Amino acid sequence: MNVLVFDPSRTLSSLTKAFLLARGHRVSISLSDLDARNKIETALFDALFLCSASVSPETADALRTDFSHVGVIRVGPQRTIETQHPLFAQLTAPFSPVEFNRVMENLEVRISSEEKTFDIPVDLAAGSDRLLCKATRVSPSAFILEGPPDHFSPFLENHGETELTATWRCGEKEFKISAEVIFDETSGGRWAGLRCRKGALNSLLAN
Repeated sequence: MNVLVFDPSRTLSSLTKAFLLARGHRVSISLSDLDARNKIETALFDALFLCSASVSPETADALRTDFSHVGVIRVGPQRTIETQHPLFAQLTAPFSPVEFNRVMENLEVRISSEEKTFDIPVDLAAGSDRLLCKATRVSPSAFILEGPPDHFSPFLENHGETELTATWRCGEKEFKISAEVIFDETSGGRWAGLRCRKGALNSLLAN
């Protein structure tokens, strides 16, 4: 599962991230509403831990409409707050491992029936520099790549700001797109979210 933690005050993200990694999930942290909304709109995230009383009207609208499938867990004081978007559960901060695991078990049951994972070899290139990695999640406009940290980390450090070319095969056909890195993470392995700039991801979605 891919989980986004929105924590502008930076008070609960470290603990929440540690608990999520212990359950084997990928975790990305957003400190601003704009960053959180940009990541949600990639359609690569299954859940959002909301360590804030509210989000902007634009983000709430996205969670209510196009991305209503995202399971939103609010983390904060034990009080009822009216939200403008669906809410899967609320965790009272500071939360206990028992309470956290109970909520996550329910969420994982729901997500597991909807989640479609991939394991497709992808050749990532920046000029003459190339790296073999794998696509593990795909949406119509973005995808997640994983790679060996020893090679993936230097590659992203050198080329993370440039336009990249991703190539993969589907049967006898070869597909190629241009993409840009939206975010990259080092916790729970090395992985990155990329947005398609030129080309189409339909062949990956069809796998």
